[in-house]
Amino acid sequence: MARRTSKSIRSLTGTALGLLILSGCASDPKWPDVAFERSTWTTADGLSGIQILTDHFDLRVTARDIVLQDYLAPFLETTYREYARLVPQAQYDKERLVVYLFDNRPQWANFTRANFPARARTYLHILSGGFVDHETATAVVFDIRRDKTLSLLAHEGMHQYFARHLPLPVIPWLNEGLACQWEAFDLQGPYPIFTPRKNLLRRNNLREALTVENGWIHLRQLLRMDAGQAIPGHGGLLDRMDSMLFTFPVVYYFVVWVVP
Repeated sequence: MARRTSKSIRSLTGTALGLLILSGCASDPKWPDVAFERSTWTTADGLSGIQILTDHFDLRVTARDIVLQDYLAPFLETTYREYARLVPQAQYDKERLVVYLFDNRPQWANFTRANFPARARTYLHILSGGFVDHETATAVVFDIRRDKTLSLLAHEGMHQYFARHLPLPVIPWLNEGLACQWEAFDLQGPYPIFTPRKNLLRRNNLREALTVENGWIHLRQLLRMDAGQAIPGHGGLLDRMDSMLFTFPVVYYFVVWVVP
């Protein structure tokens, strides 16, 4: 059984990289018509917000940025279409991906403690952004300013997509590397055109990996390691910005710069 699982993971790795190369992360310029329903929503502790239902997302929002609220449905549905073009669903699940977008970190932290008590201690190390709970494929984030929040949602959405639609866990460094492809984009109204070569933060990560001592990890070690092993004390959490300093450059360099 273990041998078959290993082969499946290797196959998924090759498939995902191949699809990414072919797609180039370029968005289709024909914007989809996005239907959604919007209603009021109240958290368990009495915070007022809104709920937005789209074809693929159930968004629960207390963030007060009105423009951000208006952008969420078309932005995320366009992003979801790009995920599906990159990695077609291995298993169909019609249940919507649940995203909680809070106005600030205290709201986010209170919700995390109440709803993810077993993993809250790990998640609460995050100082900016949020996480995806892989067992439930649920994203829990807070507003870090409009463009950065959209970038965060696009990144975490890739993790949600993998958690929901693939039968096996994706190798950590590949999961992070692919998710980072969605962080940079230009907007046409609320619709993203993804531009991974403009992802200056990740380009700098690559430069640091090339120049600092012990910046590279042997491939055999990388393939079997959990991201938490790269950052002492981080407990294996994949969705923390620091871990990407180690896991992202491999995929980013190969896809964005080696392949034209």
